Amino acid sequence: MAAEGSGPLRRITPKRLLGAGAGTVMVLVLAACQPVTLGNPGTRVGNDIDPVNCPGFQATSTAPCGPQPMLWAGINGPFNNYLNGDPYSTLCAPTGGSGPSCTQGNPMHRSTGFAYAIDVDAADVGHPLSLEGYDVGAYPRTVGAGGAGKVARDIGDLTTTTGSRNVTSAMANFTVADVGQHVFSRATGSATISTVTSPTSVTLTSNATATGVVGATIGYDCNTNNAPFKSPTFTGMTASGCQTGDDSDYTGQNIDVQVYDSDGTSTANYAAPLAGCHFSHSGADLATRPDLYKNAWTDLCAFTPSKAGRYAFRLRNSGIDGMIDVGQGNNMYALKVLGGTKTKLHPLDDQSIFVNTVGAPTATAYLADIPESNAGKKVQIDLFDPGDGCCSTTYTIQVKAPPGGGPSSTPAGTGVAVPAPGVASACAYNAVPSATIAPATPDDAPTCTVTTLLSGTGGIYNGKWLRIEVALDPAYSCTSDCWWTLEWNFGGAGFPSDRVTYAVRVV
Repeated sequence: MAAEGSGPLRRITPKRLLGAGAGTVMVLVLAACQPVTLGNPGTRVGNDIDPVNCPGFQATSTAPCGPQPMLWAGINGPFNNYLNGDPYSTLCAPTGGSGPSCTQGNPMHRSTGFAYAIDVDAADVGHPLSLEGYDVGAYPRTVGAGGAGKVARDIGDLTTTTGSRNVTSAMANFTVADVGQHVFSRATGSATISTVTSPTSVTLTSNATATGVVGATIGYDCNTNNAPFKSPTFTGMTASGCQTGDDSDYTGQNIDVQVYDSDGTSTANYAAPLAGCHFSHSGADLATRPDLYKNAWTDLCAFTPSKAGRYAFRLRNSGIDGMIDVGQGNNMYALKVLGGTKTKLHPLDDQSIFVNTVGAPTATAYLADIPESNAGKKVQIDLFDPGDGCCSTTYTIQVKAPPGGGPSSTPAGTGVAVPAPGVASACAYNAVPSATIAPATPDDAPTCTVTTLLSGTGGIYNGKWLRIEVALDPAYSCTSDCWWTLEWNFGGAGFPSDRVTYAVRVV
């Protein structure tokens, strides 16, 4: 079950903690009498990319692009495999496979997607605020050795005809600089590759399977002749290690973001949609306009708050009125709120993220802010399918106590290992994977570390649940930084990744 809102008398609703998806899912559920902030202490969720300081739109942990948290928010397509780490978004049953023909009936599916909160401080009342989303569409990434200095770009009017190899662009988007570059079309059901032979002529390598105007990428998203992809760190990179790591079947995903007006409290209220704050586009719309939405920040909502309080919103990709569900890939994105001085942005109930640290053996993410008023209680952390991702090295995860590095958007990676005097007296988990959420935790976890993937064997908790339970010491205390974190150790893997959905409960 998951907590609704974050007021001092929150009610716990079992339905809210159930879900479906792809990769690793981590659920931390905090049901306490004190407000608990989940997943982020600042004004953004995910990496903050700009084309000037981040070559190739690739997140890095070092300046000038970094430090970045090296993670993305994520939502899996409605026809993704249940075993891929997001248990809430897919319609496919746990053993039902993937794709539109999958066996449906996932009992954890919800069409409300993932919830977030814009917490407006009194200091920002009357000041314009804007919510932005980065790379909100699901776009497959391309990797290859393109011409040195060539930067991939996207066009929105590639026109194909079923049964023909001819391609046109009504806006004459092909240029002399494109000659020799590959063109990757986003036509539904088509991933045909062509090469620009002249500024006005492009011919597909095979007949198009669909007629219409579609989006396309000219050149490689990750050009291994350009920085940062030409460095040895990126040797052997695949599409999953490229930028946001989106993975799609070229149908894309629908996206619907609805922001709701605050009732003036710290409780999430979904009764009154905020005027002018509904961003809703089909997968076809987004696929046709990669020039607007791919590798770019997009305005999702602009408003001037009339009162302090919680302005909740949901980001979803299925069950949207007037849209047929599409997509079996993973959509990774980022969110941020601009214009305020003390306003915060963070997930509600649970959060799904994708960690893909290129060439780094470890990664750290915020879990939750656990105030000292919870001393003597238990923190329960439920994770679905931890240990997915690339590589054959052994993976571990470790829960760490404050200080976590808040309020910075990037965790410091300096948390305290538990058990520790005055912090936590015990840490336990279930060594036997569970088919259901919230299993018992009979096994001791020294330093609160759990192995989730064994080299040569694979994910221990593949499609199963892991619970980690931390007993807070009665003397537990923290001051300005009460952020707990989760640290991955990937064992030196070159392109490690993990899909994680998490929620938090303190009991």
